[in-house]
Amino acid sequence: MTLSKKIVAVWGKGSIGKRHEKNLIKLGYKVFFIRRKCTKKNEINAKKLKNINPIFCIICTPTIFHLKHANYCLENNIPTYIDKPLGYNENKIDLKKIFYYSKKQTIHFGFNLKYCNELNVFIKKIKKINNFKTAKLVWNTDMRKWHPKENYKTSYAYKKSLGGGVIHTCSHEINMLNDFFDEFRLISVKKFYKEKICSSYNAKFKSKRINISVNIDFMSHKNQRYIIFEGKNKKYKFDFYDYNYKLINDKSYTLSLVDFIKCQKKNNIPKSNYLDAIKTYRILEKMNNA
Repeated sequence: MTLSKKIVAVWGKGSIGKRHEKNLIKLGYKVFFIRRKCTKKNEINAKKLKNINPIFCIICTPTIFHLKHANYCLENNIPTYIDKPLGYNENKIDLKKIFYYSKKQTIHFGFNLKYCNELNVFIKKIKKINNFKTAKLVWNTDMRKWHPKENYKTSYAYKKSLGGGVIHTCSHEINMLNDFFDEFRLISVKKFYKEKICSSYNAKFKSKRINISVNIDFMSHKNQRYIIFEGKNKKYKFDFYDYNYKLINDKSYTLSLVDFIKCQKKNNIPKSNYLDAIKTYRILEKMNNA
């Protein structure tokens, strides 16, 4: 595959789509947004996707549309980057399609924190020690303030019908479990609701002899995000706020794109790949339906 024409199509023009646009321009790409109503020169209808002949697509639409839009791109032989998570309450046909295309095309799933260098150093340390009794992952944030100029109630993250709610919107910590543990299983989940939406949860998992808890609240007045592994005499903590949180998060998005682009050129499998994404998706669906 030759990447001579550096045009990328981004589905969705929300905050993540604009973030990708900014990073792609820095990497030397021209971006077109796929939209139903086009008002600017760099916005086109999906039916005109072939006209611009993009070298890849990025899916940043609401969660419930991820696979529908991704499969459309893949049917047209376009490598595709799908923002996390894989989907929401997907039907078997779309899941079978994405599995089929994962064998033939380069598909990347946008769990960008897999590319956070600081976090990866911590993961390697934990896996090397491998002698813990408990692990705890905590993330408290306030989605009502994510986009200060917008009414949060219009966001897909707030609407269950679009795949919103804390479980799917804040799915990074569940995905991180794939990096820390070879295998783990869900034991229980307790969900809490604010304004008629699942806004926080406490989940228990088990991996061999390690008890794991994941506590996430996306309507919290606190700002904290950390991971703690504890053994007999010592505990190890990774706190995102010990770093420049915004900087390492932004950098991980760029590194995620770079990995995807390299994998297209070499026909390799991205670090954030189908097998990793489907494993996370199945756990999210179990938690959502519990």
